[in-house]
Amino acid sequence: SNFLENCLSNGEVGVLPALKILLKVYVAAEKEFRGSSRAVLTVRLNQLAVFAKDFGGSVTFQDLPFDMIRNKESEATCVPKMWIPVTNQAVLNELADKGKQLAKSLLNGNISDRQFKVAMQKAFPELSYFPVGAEVQRLQTYGAMLSALWLICGQYEAFIRQQVEEEQLSKQSWAWIQEWMKEGVKILNEEAVDATLTFMAIHAL
Repeated sequence: SNFLENCLSNGEVGVLPALKILLKVYVAAEKEFRGSSRAVLTVRLNQLAVFAKDFGGSVTFQDLPFDMIRNKESEATCVPKMWIPVTNQAVLNELADKGKQLAKSLLNGNISDRQFKVAMQKAFPELSYFPVGAEVQRLQTYGAMLSALWLICGQYEAFIRQQVEEEQLSKQSWAWIQEWMKEGVKILNEEAVDATLTFMAIHAL
């Protein structure tokens, strides 16, 4: 199935967590359809499969909470809960460290777009919480975070490369923004950069 294929292709998931989730799905289905006289019952895993494809969270995949939503007398859909509460202080500390390291890399200007995309997914598990049908919001969030990278690292050419030539941000406006960041909002240290990236990561959720 697509669910198992996505779990196997995602290094953050794998076969064992996938099987553990399936066991929980079976248990939830048994509870939901207990007493049913139907010989065949259907549980849709479409949304769970999509979630598994891009999963990269702060908890293990098998701990993912979900709802069993009954659609018909003999059919239900497994809906993953996008927001996963984290109370493990060690995990929270690890995420905080990753955020600070990412902020440090931006301030040092020694991180590529590709490296940034990989690092931000590990530092901000919220990026995997976009539900099915929210692809536009997910891409907008990625764009906002990349814009923060280019602004903080002073990468003018990267910032304008996808803009229509007649509508490209002028170098004069770029210089004004750079001055505003330094003298106005003072995005000069790891804490400020980390806070900026955190806001960008969650603003569309």
